[in-house]
Amino acid sequence: MSTISLPGLTTGIDTTSIISQLVTIKSQGLARHQLKQASYTNQLTALDAIKDEVASMQTATKALADAKNLKIYTGTSSDSDKLTVTVNSNANPGSHTIDVKQLATTETWIQDNSNFTYETDYVGEGVFIYTYGHQSRSITTVANETTLQDLVNLINNDSSNPGVTASTLYYNGSFHLMLSGQNAGENYQISIDNKLTETWKGTDLTFTDNGDNASSTTKITSLDQFSYNNEYIFEDDEKIIISGTNHHGSALKDFELNITSNTTLGQVIDAINEQFDGVATAKLVNGQIWISDNMSGESQLSLNLSYSPGSSPHTLSLPTMKVSQEGGGNQNVLDLGTFTKTQSAQSALLKVDGFPSGSIQEVQKLTFGSSATGYFTLSYNGKTTNAIDAAATASQVQNQILSAFGLNEGDITVEGDSTTGFTFTFNTSFGDTEKLSVNATGLAFSGTNTAYITEETKGSNGYIERSSNNITNVISGVTLQLSDVTEAGNPVKITVSRNVTSLTDKINKVVSAYNTLIADLIDKTEYNSETKTMGILSSNTAVSYIKNQFKMIISSIASGFTGSSDAHVRASDIGLTLDGKGYLQFDADVFNNATDEDFACVLDLLGATKTSTNETGVIQYYNASNTYTKSGLYNVQVEVKDNQIISAKIKLSSESEYRDATWSGSLITGLTKFTEGKPNNPENSLQLTVDLTQSDGTYNANIAVKEGIMTNLYNQITDLLSTDGRMDLATDALNTKIDTVELTIEKENDKIDTYEKRLKEKYARLEKVLTDIQQQYSSISQLG
Repeated sequence: MSTISLPGLTTGIDTTSIISQLVTIKSQGLARHQLKQASYTNQLTALDAIKDEVASMQTATKALADAKNLKIYTGTSSDSDKLTVTVNSNANPGSHTIDVKQLATTETWIQDNSNFTYETDYVGEGVFIYTYGHQSRSITTVANETTLQDLVNLINNDSSNPGVTASTLYYNGSFHLMLSGQNAGENYQISIDNKLTETWKGTDLTFTDNGDNASSTTKITSLDQFSYNNEYIFEDDEKIIISGTNHHGSALKDFELNITSNTTLGQVIDAINEQFDGVATAKLVNGQIWISDNMSGESQLSLNLSYSPGSSPHTLSLPTMKVSQEGGGNQNVLDLGTFTKTQSAQSALLKVDGFPSGSIQEVQKLTFGSSATGYFTLSYNGKTTNAIDAAATASQVQNQILSAFGLNEGDITVEGDSTTGFTFTFNTSFGDTEKLSVNATGLAFSGTNTAYITEETKGSNGYIERSSNNITNVISGVTLQLSDVTEAGNPVKITVSRNVTSLTDKINKVVSAYNTLIADLIDKTEYNSETKTMGILSSNTAVSYIKNQFKMIISSIASGFTGSSDAHVRASDIGLTLDGKGYLQFDADVFNNATDEDFACVLDLLGATKTSTNETGVIQYYNASNTYTKSGLYNVQVEVKDNQIISAKIKLSSESEYRDATWSGSLITGLTKFTEGKPNNPENSLQLTVDLTQSDGTYNANIAVKEGIMTNLYNQITDLLSTDGRMDLATDALNTKIDTVELTIEKENDKIDTYEKRLKEKYARLEKVLTDIQQQYSSISQLG
């Protein structure tokens, strides 16, 4: 305020007190505004506290807001020394017996005889060639320069090392080169070669998903290289065609892989490997398809991939496979002598619940396209027979392959002849073995110029085979960690059971967060009989909405649930109730009984995300948007003529008028129209399928789109806390009021300052006039 001072009370009048009293009277309006400002500020502080508590509820409900993540189980093992078990949400309750015959192991090779007294001894000049996991590598050494330790480092530091660790072993006064595989399983064998194996790569195209390299689990429909219409339903005529030739140039029969919405890149790789069946091995490396010959030396291997869209509107780009490393070569092979395999790469062998129950002999057949003369050779596991005359008997062929492949009598039995074809039956111990490879370049045919091997019966050694002791893909949702083999007739029992405790813990967190919020809402919105005042936020509509909306969600039948098809339809059915004051109560006994009665329904009631339970009918639920589709019971009416949809209408059961829907083929979609970012209709993005094999007519269906209680609460809270949500708007409104009253206070202060200044000036003049009068009076008195 102004600092004008009065000259003193020479007149005996206390003008300062008078001015102060007048200013105080004038400031009464200002005080009212300041009280209002304090009230708004306190309301804002209280609202911020409510927002924090709502945010805590958001965190708690999110943990229960998706039924797919609520199938929580626990796994136990009867013998944790032999195997342990962990489970995820894809598991199913039950018990299983596990027989473990063999653990998966890695492979190790050690140099037999060594002249290396020191690791710094030179290895000589040449090319050291080895193959691991069907991938060949060559390491070049230099005379009088490359030492044994250098060779170890060159192998280990090779940027294209397929997974081999080199080291040295000191034994009997010498250092020996040792190669160890890093991966377990029979597909990861090591060989020391004198020729390279051929590798083809699709380097012109890297499969990506949103710009990142795709993996074996990436769906074809998710690839950046795939144009996908999500309104189209796959009709089983969309294919990837796999063709090629083996090591000897013999053509493989074309294989067609049907593409569905769930087909993955891993399935494409599996199909390629199934087609080559041990003759070559394909894998996905950083989004690229690679394939390597399983035999070293010059090769006529080839692979071609093509795409046929069928009746679909889709497109898919596939790589052009080209030679990356040619097989064979005339390298000056580094002579390090012989190597001994000290540990074999083998796969884990196990049975689950006694399955497989028995072994199956692998049967393969060599077929000639027409009568032939001349000779042919057969290859298996990297070994090749001598020339076999086309007129050879089955016994002669059998003797040739047993000798060439280093097998024993009874390992492979040969029947037939060149006219009917030779049949090769493998001993059951071979299981699903690699396919024989035929080189028919020495044959002259009378007609069709071809000879090929087919797998007539896929073999099985009577065990499930896996390349790791950490097994994730045998029992759904269960991971087995194998540590030791089991005794015959004494399997390990594993048990998968529902972990209801985890669910109740999550529900209790929701209850705690909810009741903390309700206690604060009661304190800040209701009448306090002790202070005889209303709560500070009693008139705040956003806060009132929270209380009422949450109460309605918990008290009402969950959206999309019906008593006719669902065992549990409201929160009270699973032990969640509101008491007289609005606090949430949880009865664990009721919850446990509900889970025993229908566990899946409990999970849906908690966390269904716009899903549905299909029942038999012409019209079926297909998909919905968790963001745009409104949950509830829909009435659908479809007219079919000549196996085509000619009319599709849809509405919520609570509505009186149907709305038109769109369709493509057998897929119906609710209109996807928006106004200011919000759906115009409740069925936005709802998709249904129609069985078009039915006769002409009009078909009706009731489709329930379900939203769980916790899902609904979580979505409501997310909307409340979103930008421009009710909480933001309420905060903005209070901030606007605070800003407005602050401006009013500033103006009032300015007015009071001006008023006080005028008063001081006025009373200063009065003081002066009175002082002058006194002086004049005093002067007159002196004259008298």
